[in-house]
Amino acid sequence: MVSVEEEQNIIFTIAEEELTNEDYDQILPLLREKINAYGMIRWYFEMRNFKGWTPGSIWKDRSEEH
Repeated sequence: MVSVEEEQNIIFTIAEEELTNEDYDQILPLLREKINAYGMIRWYFEMRNFKGWTPGSIWKDRSEEH
């Protein structure tokens, strides 16, 4: 599960337990949007009781690389 807060070019993310495909679907478009709008972002990423990724979600990030 991931929670995200944003203000202008600042993104604050907390990942808890496992990251899922849905979490990536939430985070990646936001990051792209902010980078396109501001050119540079400030991103705080915190992990709490982090247990990894659900099957397939770790590959989602790699498959979308440019």
